[in-house]
Amino acid sequence: MRNKHPRLVMASVVAAAALSAVASSSSFASGSAASAPRPGSTVRIRVPAPVSGGHPVIISVTVPKAGTKIGVDSASHADPGQAAMDTANERIFALTGVKTVFADANLDPNVQLQIADSMLSQGVKAEIQDIIFPHSLDAFLARATAAKVGVCVEFSPTAGGAQENDDQAGRSMVAFLHKKFPSGAQGAELGNTPAAVIVNRETGFYRALKAYPNLVVGPRVRNLKEDIADARTLAENLLTANPNLQFIWTTNDNEAIGAGLAAQGLGRKIVILGMNGAPDAVAAVKSGLITATWDSNQNLIGAYVAANCVNYVTTGTFKPAEYVPFTEITKANAAKWVPWPKRPKLTVLAK
Repeated sequence: MRNKHPRLVMASVVAAAALSAVASSSSFASGSAASAPRPGSTVRIRVPAPVSGGHPVIISVTVPKAGTKIGVDSASHADPGQAAMDTANERIFALTGVKTVFADANLDPNVQLQIADSMLSQGVKAEIQDIIFPHSLDAFLARATAAKVGVCVEFSPTAGGAQENDDQAGRSMVAFLHKKFPSGAQGAELGNTPAAVIVNRETGFYRALKAYPNLVVGPRVRNLKEDIADARTLAENLLTANPNLQFIWTTNDNEAIGAGLAAQGLGRKIVILGMNGAPDAVAAVKSGLITATWDSNQNLIGAYVAANCVNYVTTGTFKPAEYVPFTEITKANAAKWVPWPKRPKLTVLAK
């Protein structure tokens, strides 16, 4: 998830900079317009699995008219997970001959709103959004509907979107803890900002935890800055105040890494679980700094959302939201993990 806390600021200067950065791209997968698929044809796109040897996902996309423009209003391209989604968006568009209009809101909902409206004025047929705060784009969504511009939302169960399968992640993480502590254990949560996606992750985890009453999660704290340094300080406080803690469950890899550094500094051997499957977290799993992370397959979320947007342009209707499973990454399979930047290099199987 996101690595910085959203700041509500006066957006006039920031928005101008962001809007000036809006760029159009019409590059195709092979780098030439001659490779563009025929409008109306269907292409099947292969999305690699998070772990080498795993089963890829095949997505079918109907190619729109030449010159079709779709906007990508990135929440924060600096975040590795968001960048994985953005890159997957662009790759889907390149493979289907779509022109991309891209801009980065840098976690500012005011900027995001201005970018969204600017893209409407540029004649996009659809937009991709990752809503920073609940309801922050409600007014825009109404304007987009009136303009007959489809909006596909990342981390959303709405039609045309894609959502993490938080219940699946919760069951997997709780089963992992039960295997580590069959007689039960005392743990803590180190969460991050209470954005909708994080609350959903917590809901999935605590729903699954009900089946294992011997696994007790006591202290629950939030790292609102979402950075590793603050996570470390919070984890040090948790471990010092609670000497019986045997595990720390986190909602984000930054919190897991911070907790790992805290435990290492205090000489404590505890189980630490992260979420996202970011490259630095997988490295931390390999080194033993943290125990495991759950890859949220954000590049697949981005691929689904982009495909849904393209299909909307060609059909006028949205497909139901896709629920994307997490992938457990431990020392046993970390060496086979495929880094995010490599996964969005999607390939067409057939036209």
